[in-house]
Amino acid sequence: MTALLTSTIDRDGFWTASTVGGKALALWRLRSAGVLVPFGVALSVGLLRDHLSTDSLLEMKAAIAGLTDMGAIVESCRTYRQEIETRPIPEKLRARIGEAVGSLRGQRFAVRSSAVQEDGLLRSWAGQFDSFLDVSGEGVGSKVVSCWASTVSPRSVFYCKAFGVKLTDLEMAVLVQELVPATVSGVAFTKHPIENDLSIIYVEAVPGSGEALVAGAVIPQRFVIRKSDGRILSTTTSESPTGRGSSRSSGGGRSGPVLSASNVEALVKICRTAEDLFGVPQDVEFAVWRGHVYALQARPITN
Repeated sequence: MTALLTSTIDRDGFWTASTVGGKALALWRLRSAGVLVPFGVALSVGLLRDHLSTDSLLEMKAAIAGLTDMGAIVESCRTYRQEIETRPIPEKLRARIGEAVGSLRGQRFAVRSSAVQEDGLLRSWAGQFDSFLDVSGEGVGSKVVSCWASTVSPRSVFYCKAFGVKLTDLEMAVLVQELVPATVSGVAFTKHPIENDLSIIYVEAVPGSGEALVAGAVIPQRFVIRKSDGRILSTTTSESPTGRGSSRSSGGGRSGPVLSASNVEALVKICRTAEDLFGVPQDVEFAVWRGHVYALQARPITN
């Protein structure tokens, strides 16, 4: 599969955080540096601005930003989401989304949030916005709207309050990509997350998609890799959530390392490229399919 990330406006000037958000921008830069990235289209922040500019949703968002009572925030966010998700998608917007999906290959897609503020140097916003996997072509439009709606949720409101960010400043682009039917998924840190060792790449990987790993539903295999030469220093496949060892590996009982030597080699190259490109240690999400390692996200490691 050819890895390519394009936009509905196919020119370099389109790719800025203010137009496509932090996640999409990072993936475009990785693709430009030769890293495998699933083919996709960025739907710009401007589409959301246009969608909200003629109705009361902006007023609702501003009102929610001023609330302090937890119950009122939860109920108001529910009302906001219901309002934005149940109204018909304007024909012009539907056509734009259809055009984007039509430029892709395959039948199933990933629809990912890409907020302007997301994946920054100071705050990652990890887990604050919605993304969706295994979406049909017909379902992309509704999931795009759901991504937009996730800018106003209890978790995003509380996150904004905790870090002094204005809720009304949150703007969302959406990245639609061909789905990679991953045989292995995981996350790689370009420094040891506990020991802060910059000479190490620390990897957690599981068979299949990464949703179970993110949710903490499975025990990942862990790889400690020397960054300079890609040598695997240790592999852990038997740790249980309680800290007791097990003779059975994680991920449905699959024995042996889930990452092959060639997978590790490719992943190390991706991690080095990401760290060199962005200039700071990176948190890289990846997927393996048909022997190829794809970068799904790269963001600075934040505390």
